[in-house]
Amino acid sequence: MIHPFRTHPAFILAYLLLYSPVLAQPGWQQSDLVTFTDYRNVWCVDAGWREVYFATDNGVWRHDRQTGEPLDPWHTGVGFEAAVPLSGARVVLWHGNSGTLWLGGAGLRYWRADRQRWEVMDWFASDRITSLGETSNLVLVDAGGGKFTAVDPFSFTVVGERDTTGLEVRWSGARGGKPHSYAGYLPVDRTLIYDPDDGSLTDRANRSYKPSDDYYDDFERRHYICYPGLGVAVADARTMQMVLFQAGLAEPDVRAFAIDSEASGRLWVGGDSDRENGGLSLFDRATGRWERFERTTEFGLESVNARAASMWKGAIFFGTDAGVVFRLPGVTDWQTWDRFNGLSGPGVRAMSVADGCLFNGGERGVNIVKLPGGPIWKAGDRRLNELTTADMTAFGDTVWAVGVQGVFKGTVDDWWEVSGDDPFAGDPARCVAIDDSFLWVGVSRGIRQMNRATGEWVDHQGEVFFRGARPQTLAARDSMLWVGTDKGLFRFNRRRGSWITFGRREGLPDERIRRLALEADTLWVGTPNGLSRLIWNRPERDGW
Repeated sequence: MIHPFRTHPAFILAYLLLYSPVLAQPGWQQSDLVTFTDYRNVWCVDAGWREVYFATDNGVWRHDRQTGEPLDPWHTGVGFEAAVPLSGARVVLWHGNSGTLWLGGAGLRYWRADRQRWEVMDWFASDRITSLGETSNLVLVDAGGGKFTAVDPFSFTVVGERDTTGLEVRWSGARGGKPHSYAGYLPVDRTLIYDPDDGSLTDRANRSYKPSDDYYDDFERRHYICYPGLGVAVADARTMQMVLFQAGLAEPDVRAFAIDSEASGRLWVGGDSDRENGGLSLFDRATGRWERFERTTEFGLESVNARAASMWKGAIFFGTDAGVVFRLPGVTDWQTWDRFNGLSGPGVRAMSVADGCLFNGGERGVNIVKLPGGPIWKAGDRRLNELTTADMTAFGDTVWAVGVQGVFKGTVDDWWEVSGDDPFAGDPARCVAIDDSFLWVGVSRGIRQMNRATGEWVDHQGEVFFRGARPQTLAARDSMLWVGTDKGLFRFNRRRGSWITFGRREGLPDERIRRLALEADTLWVGTPNGLSRLIWNRPERDGW
């Protein structure tokens, strides 16, 4: 694709607007909420001044033009009043003179450089847009029927139908077709087979993928190729090497994740995977690259249906329906602990690491594994061995486990049942969190808060504080408690005594919250439609 309009004076003005500091921007910034989901259905590509944009089923996948490396994707855009969903994209167009990004598919959305905000163009709300065109002062929209609607990208108004005869138009999408030319690139991943005749890639499971669109960067000499169902390939024309970027999660239904905050900075993600090419995902936060692990292609990986995850000294452990699936650092093969290794049952739904041991629980009590390789033994007495474990957390060398039979705390050697004035007697515990001062237990009817110093219980009724929703997961630190429910995310500020709500309007991909974890000023939120990274502690954001 060639951009003939980028020496225009308007280009220079828009560039200064886009890359100068944005003053007095209240509330949310685009980087405050990033959602990692499955972006592998990549349909169309276009390039701006500094970034390369890809239209996918779940939003905009992005690469840095200078380095060729991936950037944070855009699943939702920050709008003026509410988040703008960016899913369902089929075509993307960068209009150079106005410094605006246009996203077509199910309707039309655009990003304003001067406001750093996304908006929806209601005129095209019911249209299925297949192509977008750029002239020096117009964006042309092809919604079928052989007619083109012109939009002014400076005033963001619809001009009307426009005959393109005699106009110099650069098309993106279905009308941007040109004879693709694919050189004899060599994939860095030798398990991939590349065919330069048609640009197709075949993976190690013998699945073949054909390109849908491509962009050649003349200045950086990089070739960006879209492979729906697989991801984005970036080929270096100087070395002729091709790198495949696996665009996001192998499985978007996130039920478990583990963060290595202090060492590698890696993030492991798992969930409810029933797709042919679903699996576990590894995110290198330093490079922005993803790696997928499928049961059909990874040796020893018996299950990818993860319900819990923990890390220890670079090793990753997933609680699955087959037991504890794990991989040790420096080892490529996966291993599994199950009944034959000493687990009391295969279905592991909760895990925590404390005192050099992996505590894990499921339908048949709590087990302890001395890391890295065992032995394995049952924890506690008969009551704990019969615990139908719902959740688990660690604080220092102490582990807290909750389930149908109650709340327990313990160490490698001793366990106790947590008793006291229980305001929700008979309501089984569903999730647990702990901070320096309080134990928090989620039940069907609300939250139980126990003062760790006095043993005093306080209740927070769900009908009063969070729409009667059932808590699914908790995260606590300092004066903040986060409650993930099946109706959204809620935060309790203990010092202020106030609750706030966070959902789709604020940019979450789904209001059914599966898992929460805090990392400094970042909250990680697992949902059925991806894993979101929320930077919640910005002083300029009122009410937070």
